[in-house]
Order: sequence, then C-alpha cells, then structure tokens
Amino acid sequence: MNKKEKNIIEKCGGYKTVADWLEIDVSNVYRLTYPKDKGGTGGFRNTDQQDILLKKAKENNISLERSDFFGSRINNNPQAATPPD
Repeated sequence: MNKKEKNIIEKCGGYKTVADWLEIDVSNVYRLTYPKDKGGTGGFRNTDQQDILLKKAKENNISLERSDFFGSRINNNPQAATPPD
C-alpha cells in the first residue's frame, strides 16, 4: 500500500470523503493506494484529481499541500532541488 496516498486520504477525512469529493466510487479510491502491478492505479497521477482535493481541503480547513502528492525524495532531500554550481 502506498503510504503517500493513504496519508492524503486520511488528511482529507477518509476514503468515503475522497470518493465524494472526486465523484468516484469508493473502490476506486482504494485502488489509488495500490501499485499498478497489484491492480491499483499507482497513486494520484491525475492533476485534475489533485486540484479537486486541494480545493476541497482548503474549503474544509484541511492542511493539504501540493507537495503532499510527491514522494519523500522531494520533501526530505534538500539537495534534490539545489541546482549545480
């Protein structure tokens, strides 16, 4: 199970809430947490879905940032964003 997607879903209020916000079946939200080789979608690849979740989270005073959709490499490695000399 993908911890990044699960964390986003939990921040938003759970699987049912995310399904309602995205207007999809709750089973499809569960699929977001599994890699493609396990029958999942591999995460929130669709930027339209990301935008909807960010908008709905803001409307509901939930702290969700664009960076939450990206892996820990971006969040935890300061050199990843540092340009070469």
